[in-house]
Amino acid sequence: MVAIFLGIIWRNFTPAAVMATFVGGVALMILGNYYPAVLISPFDHGTVMDLKHPYTYLRALYNLFVCSFVGVVITFTSVYQR
Repeated sequence: MVAIFLGIIWRNFTPAAVMATFVGGVALMILGNYYPAVLISPFDHGTVMDLKHPYTYLRALYNLFVCSFVGVVITFTSVYQR
């Protein structure tokens, strides 16, 4: 979703950034599922973490943020990657 949205609205969004958004975003999403107390807790702002279902809605915000972050960082650093 993030790669499609950034590809539509941002002309400088590169194919390398699309691939990095998919691969890096999925890797960070998986890490967020295994370690929610460490990675998702900066987004909770006082929401109590239920141990049975940790951060049900905040996990989506975390996923959106990390995918966007990876895509933007790779786009801005693609000049240095050549």
